Amino acid sequence: TDQGKGVAPEMVNQLFERYQHKALQASQISSTVKSYGLGLFVAHEIVKAHAGSLKLVKNSSQGCTFQLELLL
Repeated sequence: TDQGKGVAPEMVNQLFERYQHKALQASQISSTVKSYGLGLFVAHEIVKAHAGSLKLVKNSSQGCTFQLELLL
């Protein structure tokens, strides 16, 4: 869970694609934040390689919660 401003609803389906830092509206990104939009993409690819799943389970104006599932 983070405490950011959430993700625009129309961009949720694109969160795990490369370079999707633009999924956040420009007004939501601090000018001090440097992002290449690869973090969720890389995490998702690693989890998939281990037959797991990573998904957004809560998206609100007070942040996002992600769920990570890995088989043991």
